[in-house]
Amino acid sequence: MHTPLRGSEDYIKAAQSARQIINKITANFTQHYPDSKAFPYSLFYIYYDQYTYIRSIAVENLLLALAVVFLAVVLIQNLKLAVIITMAVLITTFNLIGVVYLDNLLFKDHGFIIEINAISVVNLITCVGLAVEFTAHVAITYSKETGSRMKRLENTLR
Repeated sequence: MHTPLRGSEDYIKAAQSARQIINKITANFTQHYPDSKAFPYSLFYIYYDQYTYIRSIAVENLLLALAVVFLAVVLIQNLKLAVIITMAVLITTFNLIGVVYLDNLLFKDHGFIIEINAISVVNLITCVGLAVEFTAHVAITYSKETGSRMKRLENTLR
């Protein structure tokens, strides 16, 4: 049985403590019944279980996305352009993470907090896609143009 749970932290702690209790019970129980398994269940565990591993999934997905960007540009163009585009995408993503962090610092007293959950991670990965869209096309077009720097820039922006 749970005490009254009021916020996300309470729900996460309740799910973690229930998992720890079940693991202790299961360790004793499996000595007599080795094929049996037990797990904690409550309706809110389904939703709040993601908070136990969402940060590692976010980092993993971001690194995979950056690796795919790098490899795709290497295959399409060259190594130098791939490094430039990947760094631009990394900087854009890092800036978005910084804006979220600052937002949480500035507006936490007003109840406007952006939590790391499945929705925010999807938006972060979408940021990688949008950053590629806006940097790769410009960089690749610029690299294909001929003439002086200003002429190449003018043709690229056109």
